Amino acid sequence: MRPDPNEAGKPGSGKPAPRRAGRERAGRERAGREPGGAPASLEELLRSGLVQLGTDGLGAAGKAAPPPRGRAKTTGGLAKSTGGRAKTTRGRAKTTGTAADGTQTPVGELPLEQQVDLAREAALKSLTVCARTRQQLTQSLGRKGFAQPAVESVLDRLTEVGLIDDAAYAAALVRTRAQEKGLARKAIAVELARKGIDRQDAAAALDQLSEDDERATALGLARAKARATARLDYPVRLRRIVAHLGRKGYNSEVALSAARAALAEEWDRADDQ
Repeated sequence: MRPDPNEAGKPGSGKPAPRRAGRERAGRERAGREPGGAPASLEELLRSGLVQLGTDGLGAAGKAAPPPRGRAKTTGGLAKSTGGRAKTTRGRAKTTGTAADGTQTPVGELPLEQQVDLAREAALKSLTVCARTRQQLTQSLGRKGFAQPAVESVLDRLTEVGLIDDAAYAAALVRTRAQEKGLARKAIAVELARKGIDRQDAAAALDQLSEDDERATALGLARAKARATARLDYPVRLRRIVAHLGRKGYNSEVALSAARAALAEEWDRADDQ
């Protein structure tokens, strides 16, 4: 006689429950549901150990959260640079003007009369900023693309009216460099030549500085440097003062004399105290 499946598992029947019932119960437990079919609460699931909380959220009990599949590909280091700064063209862009047909054309290709007008405007604009020598304006207009005849015509006219005066420019530069920077005649002469002042105008401007004026300026610089090196030994102070004056354009004789005089004055003051 075959057992009745409905009687299996009842109290007093003495008959074991079929395996299918065990599988259904296990399935309900894995699904996190109560035997009656209602889903178990999170608290109950945690208490039973079926579910555990990890740093990344919910996960299966006793199992770590699976790692992400593969790693994000990196660029293998820093992005390659372009090998330096972008190349730029040397000098400024050429100035253009409006041609007869209305197109923008480089000034060097315009008629000479039109170039003269544009060059005059550019030169006057430059002179409103600060005084300039004839050579400086020649170079500036040349970089803009003006033809040499147009440049010479404009600069000749500006020289006639006194807007370009290399002699006055040189005289003013000598005064400011000697008074504000304490430069010697030699250093100022180099700057005058670099700015295009001819030898005659440079010599006349440098005559403003006498030898006594130069020695007095050197002594003032030596005194200031002596105060700045007061904590050093005498040989070091002497060497630094002489080097400082040499960079200002003073010859070795003037520089050494001024340095010794400045240090001697300090000793005299120290003895008086």
